[in-house]
Amino acid sequence: MIKLPPLLLIISAASVGAFVDPSGFSNVDRFVKDVSPRIKHSLQAVDIGTKDTPTVETSQSPFANFDYEAQWYPVTWARDLQENDPTKVTVFDVDYVVSKTADGEIICMEDKCAHKGAALSQGRVSGNGKNFQCAYHGWSFDGKSGECTEIPQLVKADGSSTQIPSRACGKAVPAQIHQEMVWIFPGGGLEKALQASPPPSVQEVETEGFKLGQFVRDFPVDWPIVVSNIFDPDHGLFLVFQHTPGRFL
Repeated sequence: MIKLPPLLLIISAASVGAFVDPSGFSNVDRFVKDVSPRIKHSLQAVDIGTKDTPTVETSQSPFANFDYEAQWYPVTWARDLQENDPTKVTVFDVDYVVSKTADGEIICMEDKCAHKGAALSQGRVSGNGKNFQCAYHGWSFDGKSGECTEIPQLVKADGSSTQIPSRACGKAVPAQIHQEMVWIFPGGGLEKALQASPPPSVQEVETEGFKLGQFVRDFPVDWPIVVSNIFDPDHGLFLVFQHTPGRFL
């Protein structure tokens, strides 16, 4: 049942009283004597009028609680990712560093060293291709777990090293190759990624003889505009085939 707020009810009732008696309120006694009954009657009338008002139920969007980060996102073609070469990619304005190991695995972390915040993509890959090493002070991080594996400044003269503090770890991100593209899962660790829906597949890609054209094109616009354009099939016959290829795409 929809009801007006009490303050709005009182204002509405007072307006009715003033309309009935244009002379207004001369004093408190007159207000109590002449207007108060009308206010009370108006309030009762409003309350009675709302008793039969049907309840308006608001429908919630199915995407109201959708976790956009807890999904798999393609970031680059696998062929464009060089072995042991840290590469920066960006998802939702957050930078990540990805690399391909010698055995074809993909490692990925947030592109930020836990020490001074330097970009790990500006560094190198160490530890047999398993670690990202910061170019600033040489800190190394396991690309699968984010654990800090080496801090050169902690090495003593005798070669021993003090224990690396746990707060020195970075944030690793699950990553994989699916249908020749590198996908990352920015919204949580491996356990959450395994519970989420897998990367979507295009069935035709798995068909024998299917040829896949791999290219990348950057658009200087926000992603919803690009998605809206892709899902607009009616413009294809006019824009794509009647103009110079690539002119408006």
